[in-house]
Amino acid sequence: MKPKQSKPTKGAQFSATSMQDSSFKIPVLPVELIMEILLKIPVKSLLQFRCVSKSWLSLISSPEFIKTHLSISANNNNDYNHHRIMFRLVEPEFNLKDCSLKSLLYDSVTRSFDLDYPMKPPHKPVEIVGSVNNSIPTSVMGSGEDRVDADLTPTLEGRKVEIVGSVNGLICLAIDKEGWFLWNPSLRKFKKLSDSGTTFSGRHYAMHGFGYDELHNDYKVVGISRILGSDNSRHVELKTCSLKSDSTRIIHDFHIGVQIDKCGVFVNGRLHWANNTSHRLRSYNGWDIICFDLADGKLGKVEKPSYGDGDFDFTPCPGALGSDLCLFCDNRGTQADVDIWVMKTYGVKESWTKIFTINRPKDHPAGYLGYLFCPPFCMSNKGEVLCEFGATIMIYNPKDDSIRYAEVTNCEAFSDAAIYIESLVWPFCQKEPRMQVATTSTQKAR
Repeated sequence: MKPKQSKPTKGAQFSATSMQDSSFKIPVLPVELIMEILLKIPVKSLLQFRCVSKSWLSLISSPEFIKTHLSISANNNNDYNHHRIMFRLVEPEFNLKDCSLKSLLYDSVTRSFDLDYPMKPPHKPVEIVGSVNNSIPTSVMGSGEDRVDADLTPTLEGRKVEIVGSVNGLICLAIDKEGWFLWNPSLRKFKKLSDSGTTFSGRHYAMHGFGYDELHNDYKVVGISRILGSDNSRHVELKTCSLKSDSTRIIHDFHIGVQIDKCGVFVNGRLHWANNTSHRLRSYNGWDIICFDLADGKLGKVEKPSYGDGDFDFTPCPGALGSDLCLFCDNRGTQADVDIWVMKTYGVKESWTKIFTINRPKDHPAGYLGYLFCPPFCMSNKGEVLCEFGATIMIYNPKDDSIRYAEVTNCEAFSDAAIYIESLVWPFCQKEPRMQVATTSTQKAR
């Protein structure tokens, strides 16, 4: 006796015949729902989705969408899906590479990728994995597994390059004998800022930095130089270059000395540097934190954490922990190695809070025991802290006081590193809405 065969359900009949049914219509999603979905899509996919229709192109290119997408990407930091870290390799190459910040924090091994940045020297093809489509050869340089850039073909001989800073997905580069460039590696677009040729040639800036002036809705690059007058007086020349205007002025009675890092840290609308004007490089009393307000153009100071009276060996390195100013304090004259302080309320000295102390590692793979801890600085949702130490990325777990080193392949020793967020921001092609600065939040997953 043959077993009974079950009859097809109505659902099965519908799925088999619906495509042949002329009355069948593909459901149209509400615009609000489409918007909500697209706002959670990575930049790489959004660039492809612009080709779907004119309405999608208009939506994805609109200033309101770009601003909202940036805000969501920056604040959704449970896994750092939209964040990357950029490395500047040491001499003689001065090449730039990047990798996923999420992979650095959570994977055992991370692969870095070559970046085609403005004025990059001629290079040999590097093998990468995958491509945008099968028609593009894998020998083309890219900034990720499936990123290819044909618009940044180097036009001049290679120049020394420095990472000045990163805000809202825009990277500011200082390129020897060329000047300052704004670059969005996610969009593969760059633009040279006007009248910025003295970045290296003719004069070396003692300090420089990049940030966003929210009050005037303007991105600004700042360069600060020392000037010795004919009467041996010391002055400061401050150059500001922005999308709207450039200015150069002399500031008297403001002395700058030695800096651990010439690149300013952007927090609360201001750029910050650690500055030593004493004859002792490691003197606590000799160090100050100077700042430059991008909105009003004034130089000032932020008081450092209090360690009590007296002087001792002390070297600070400023950074940003989310939206807060933080400070790596290297106290080689005390039992504690490196204290990490955070200014909970900006500008209030009493709000400096020491969140933990890192004991200087004794087992660094390259033996960099004399190096300082430096930004980039972020915290995973597990409470682990990522920072730079001796041309490596170190990850510290304050829960058990353990240290591990991130393994990054396809990356040689680097001298600088910066965290940036993938974004659609490009202020040159349209009227940009007023942005809020996207920060790398350090709060744990809620």
